[in-house]
Amino acid sequence: MGERRRPAPAGTSTSAITGIPGSLTLAERFIIGFRLPYILGCILVGFVLFGILNTVLSKYVETTDLWRAVIFALSPQSLAQSALFAYSFYAPRYMRTKLLEAGRSLPALMPEKDEGFRKTFTGVSAVRPQVATWIVFLAALLLALSVPVAFGGPSPFRFNTDSAFSLLEFLATIVDVVSLAVISLALSSVVWTYWSLSKGMLRFSSAPLELRPYYEDPFLGLRPIGSLALSLATVYFGFIALFMLSLLTSSSTPSLGDVVGVGGFLFGLILLGLFLFFLPLWAIYRVEFYFRFALVLLMAAIPIPRWAEVKESFQSRNDKHGWAIVRTPGPERRFLALLAVLLIATGMMMLSIPAHLELHDAYLSVDEYDTAMWIKAHTTSDAYVITDPGTGYFLRGFSLRNASVFFLLPDGRAPELISSVYPNLRSDLHGIFASNSTPDIVNRTVALGFNRTYVLISTRTVLWAQEDPSTIFTGPIPGVSLGPLAGLFVPPHFVLQYATATTYVFRVVP
Repeated sequence: MGERRRPAPAGTSTSAITGIPGSLTLAERFIIGFRLPYILGCILVGFVLFGILNTVLSKYVETTDLWRAVIFALSPQSLAQSALFAYSFYAPRYMRTKLLEAGRSLPALMPEKDEGFRKTFTGVSAVRPQVATWIVFLAALLLALSVPVAFGGPSPFRFNTDSAFSLLEFLATIVDVVSLAVISLALSSVVWTYWSLSKGMLRFSSAPLELRPYYEDPFLGLRPIGSLALSLATVYFGFIALFMLSLLTSSSTPSLGDVVGVGGFLFGLILLGLFLFFLPLWAIYRVEFYFRFALVLLMAAIPIPRWAEVKESFQSRNDKHGWAIVRTPGPERRFLALLAVLLIATGMMMLSIPAHLELHDAYLSVDEYDTAMWIKAHTTSDAYVITDPGTGYFLRGFSLRNASVFFLLPDGRAPELISSVYPNLRSDLHGIFASNSTPDIVNRTVALGFNRTYVLISTRTVLWAQEDPSTIFTGPIPGVSLGPLAGLFVPPHFVLQYATATTYVFRVVP
């Protein structure tokens, strides 16, 4: 009953993929036991067997009318519940598949590599915690369904108090018990998988990671964990949406006990999802946390109906079903609006981040970094690089060479300060790049008085030459042509030493 695994890409350790969850989750094992393709098994078992057919049997025993039972099984509420059951069987496998995909690259960031990654996420397939979660979830669900009884409502469970024994009703009761156990297994598996993987992401982000250099990967190698978190949250809140849909499509008016019991149970699942959604990403992406915090403030701005109003509204005997609640102003509609904004805002936030998103470092390009490394490797420590202040700032830090206005003078002061050696260095440098004459550029360069001098032209340099000398460009500018400016630095006084698509390095020959 093992699952089919995709072949590992070249250069990837197989253990990093196959050894993360040592076995399937309980919900996956149940579906695979039917020896069907997994998606087809989820549909037949979740939607048809424990959804439509179970509803037909239960309603037929209650009404002894097969046609009414079929009509009820095909009602919007019954179809929504059946879709929820099928979705709940499929969701754990989808989340575990996303973990396997992340396992192709994330182990390289951990000190213990594959072994450390397996230890971090191996709990997702542990049997005992899944059984404990199943039992707790089943107990909480039974408690939520029993709350209406405490408010004087009818019991959701059917008991045969007649003296006559009905074999059909007896079998239907057994089927109801089995169905409740199986359905709660599927529902609890969604919660357990989301909880386990979210805790694993928190442990992963708390480990002493060996992040990739930002000039190789703007995400520092953490993009797979961010994609995993968004995928898990999307699946979990899809589960919550189907749960809410199955409640909102009910044709009966919810009682106060239903609101307290089932509504409180659903609200607890929403809080759990939000807590786990915040928790792992807060440790990795601080900016995203504050964005989600803004969503919380948005929710706080919506007026929440007072409990007395909600209680009075649900205790009334008015025939308010489905769209009638939406069309009628009142505490019920405000309560639904509160939940709707929460789900819509969260969903839009996740959908607004495209899967192909690629961020780029705003302060340094790959060409600029490579140029800085070339200067560091091929020039002496007393070399001076003529360039604009923005380029000189990062060049001084990466190549450890004096560049532009960022270095110290023999008297211990920076050229930007008042100095008798370079009283106006920024303007002198700007005059070199703003000149349209090669001889004038040579004279200005030699007048600086440096011995080993180089000229670095980048996209920032081109724009700086057209602006005021006080301007500084803090990042590379796409689409800027270096040709016209670089064409002024020609032999014999300027010898090209290194070039990329967006940078040129010349050696000055007096």
